Amino acid sequence: MPSDPQHAPVRAHVHLEALTHNLQEIRRRTSARVMGVVKANAYGHGAVPIARHLVAHGVDVLAVATVPEALQLREAGLEERILVFGAATEADLAVCSARDIELTVASQELLEQVLASRLALRLHLQVDTGMLRLGLVPEYAHEQVARIARKPNLELAGVFTHLAAGDGVRTPQMDSQMERWQGFLTRCGPLDCLKHVSATGALFNSPHVLEGTDYVRPGIALYGLFERDSPLRPLMRVTSRVARVADVTRGTPVSYGGRWTAPRDTRIVTVAAGYADGVPRIMSGGPWMGVRGIQAPIVGTICMDMCMLDAGPGAEVNVGDEVVLFGEGGPSCFDVAGWANTITYDVVCGLSSRVARVYAGQ
Repeated sequence: MPSDPQHAPVRAHVHLEALTHNLQEIRRRTSARVMGVVKANAYGHGAVPIARHLVAHGVDVLAVATVPEALQLREAGLEERILVFGAATEADLAVCSARDIELTVASQELLEQVLASRLALRLHLQVDTGMLRLGLVPEYAHEQVARIARKPNLELAGVFTHLAAGDGVRTPQMDSQMERWQGFLTRCGPLDCLKHVSATGALFNSPHVLEGTDYVRPGIALYGLFERDSPLRPLMRVTSRVARVADVTRGTPVSYGGRWTAPRDTRIVTVAAGYADGVPRIMSGGPWMGVRGIQAPIVGTICMDMCMLDAGPGAEVNVGDEVVLFGEGGPSCFDVAGWANTITYDVVCGLSSRVARVYAGQ
C-alpha cells in the first residue's frame, strides 16, 4: 500500500513541469507520435499520476509491461489506448478483450491461442530482429500477419521490434536489426496499423531508425534520466529526515558488525531511510547524502530502515532536518547509480511502495 506523505519518512518529490519539458524535448526530435511508457510504476514515479499528466499533454497511447499494470490504469479511469509489452498468457485474453487492452503477440504459442479464440482482441505483433528476448522470426512473421487478417474478431493494431542497443548508438547489430525489420515490412506489403521501433536511445542517438514509423516509445527520457549531459530534466528528488544525532569519539564502531569505526571525533547522523526504501546496500562506506549543505558520507552498513552519515565534528545538524538521497541538494541519480554499479532505471524502479510520492507542478 502506498505511503501517506504526511507520515512517510522517505518521500519522492516528483516535479511534473520537468515531465512537460521532457515531452517537449522528445517531440522536438521527431514527427512521430509519443507512446508514453509507464511500466514499472512509471519507472518508480507513480503510473497513474504520470499517465494522467501525459494524456493531458496529448499522449494518446500508453505502454506497460503487464496486464495488471494496464488494469491499474483502466481502474483509475484512463480510457486511452494501452499496450502491454510483456509476455501475455491465454488467461489474459478475456480481460484484455473486456477492458480494451492491446496485447503483444511475441511467441508462436500465444499466436495460436489468439487465433483459436473467438474474443475480440487488438494485437501488436512483435518481431525479434536480433535481441533474442521476445518476438516472432521476422523472415516468417509476415505469414502470421496474413493469418491474423483472416480472423474478423482480431485487429492487428501494430507491429514492432525492439533494438538491443539500449544507448541507441549505431552498431553493426543495429544495422542488422533494421535490415531484418525492413525485410519484414517489405514482405508484409502495405500495413494499416501502427509501426514502432525506437525507444529512448535511438530517438536521441540514431534517429534514422524512426523513418517510416508512426510512434516512438520513450521510457527513461520521459523521466529525465537517460544521459547525464542532456537537455532532459530529472523529475525526482528523494528526501528523508534526520532521526538521531550522536557525537562519537575516535575509534567508535558504527552499525552492524562495527565494520566502520570513526577515524576522529565526529558527529554521526542517523537517517530514516534504508535498503527497504531503495537505498542500495552496496553503497555502505563512501557515497554521500546531502544534509544542511554538507556532503555527508554514508558510514557503516546500511540497515533495512536506516543508515548513518558522518556529518563531521560539530556539524550543525538537528533531528528532523531534511536529508537528500538524490536530487537538488544531494547527489544526482546518476551518482547513486554509479556508486551502486547499476543504471538510473534500477535506482528509481527500486524505490519501494513505502516511499511516498509527492507531486508538484503542471
